[in-house]
Amino acid sequence: MGVKKHDRTKGWAENPEATGDAAERRRYFRVEDHLILEYRPLAPGEREHAVQNLKEDQPSRHLIASSFASTSQQMKYVLRKVQEREPEIALYLETLNEKLDLLARQLAMETTELSEQRPRKVDISAAGISFEADHSLEENSLLDLKMLLFPSFDYIRAVGRVVRCQAIGDTQEGRVYRLAVDFDYLRDDDLELLAQHVTKKESSRIREERADPRRE
Repeated sequence: MGVKKHDRTKGWAENPEATGDAAERRRYFRVEDHLILEYRPLAPGEREHAVQNLKEDQPSRHLIASSFASTSQQMKYVLRKVQEREPEIALYLETLNEKLDLLARQLAMETTELSEQRPRKVDISAAGISFEADHSLEENSLLDLKMLLFPSFDYIRAVGRVVRCQAIGDTQEGRVYRLAVDFDYLRDDDLELLAQHVTKKESSRIREERADPRRE
């Protein structure tokens, strides 16, 4: 599987409309999301080792979990059709679908070793991610990033580069920072998964707004 190296001259803060190519606009288009995120600062000189680990980190059970989630999404359309004619059968199939979701979640958690993490609010695109942190990081420092997307349970790993770290407030636990991180190395397949995920999230948001005119 190939590895994509992004051009760091085009950072997280760049306006996606400024890029003329449609594929580039899709890569920089970002949405608000909730996902499981784990990150670890990389020491100087650790970059190549981290990239090699990223290339090799392709757990097979993650692929099963992702496939289960995809099948579950496809079943929802079928269930709506069955519900109209055979509500009892639809109820049975819905129960099976819920079990499938639980199994996919368990497989994903066991595979990615992120079971202790809770989803956090982020802004994400196929080019980078922005999130809150309880400590500051130097600009240009590197991170080993692990992400679990919902509802697909897609597991994404990347090497990220901090492009901005800004203090945004204080809590009882201490100061809170907003980190903006560009994806420095990302597998080609993961790049496509992220682009599709962001597009689906935005499409879902638009559908919800149209269904409920009271939403802004």
